[in-house]
Amino acid sequence: QAPTPASPAVFGLRAQHLTPELAQQLGVDEPSGVVISEVEPGSPAAQAGLRRGDVIVELDRRPVSDVDDLTQRLGSADDSVLMLISRGDASLFVPMKRDE
Repeated sequence: QAPTPASPAVFGLRAQHLTPELAQQLGVDEPSGVVISEVEPGSPAAQAGLRRGDVIVELDRRPVSDVDDLTQRLGSADDSVLMLISRGDASLFVPMKRDE
C-alpha cells in the first residue's frame, strides 16, 4: 500500500496505516496506529526528532486509530502536540510545536 499523505504540512510529516505486515517488517509490537513514512527536513517533525519508521501510538494522550484520525487531529491542534512514539523497543513522548 502506498503511503497516504497525512497531516497538514505545518508539522512536516507523512504517514501510512500500520498493517500487520508493516509492523513485522519494522519489528513493532503495536497492533494499530500509523507509521511515519516521510519527515520533511527542517519541519517541526524533524526538529522534534521524528524519523521514518516511527509508529505514532498516541496524540495528546489519546490513541491514534488511523491516518484519517491523525490528519484530523493534527489539523485542529493548538500550537503544540504531544506524541507517544514507538521506536524499536522504546516508547518515547515527543513534543512538537507548530510552524509559525
